[in-house]
Amino acid sequence: MLAAHGDDVGRDTDAQVERSIGVKRPPQEIADDLVDAGATLFTIGTSGPEFDLDLVRQWVAWRDARQ
Repeated sequence: MLAAHGDDVGRDTDAQVERSIGVKRPPQEIADDLVDAGATLFTIGTSGPEFDLDLVRQWVAWRDARQ
């Protein structure tokens, strides 16, 4: 839908629009599908007061392994 709208208004959505998504599951479960769909920015929510950052660590490790 986004690409079609970009075509309608004369914008290259692949080059000019960053696709982002909030993630709540580990990258090994969903990252490949999200990247295939065009996502390039992943937001990981945390909540306190305990702040479990394990999911953040997994996504950072996944990102670093791709570089």
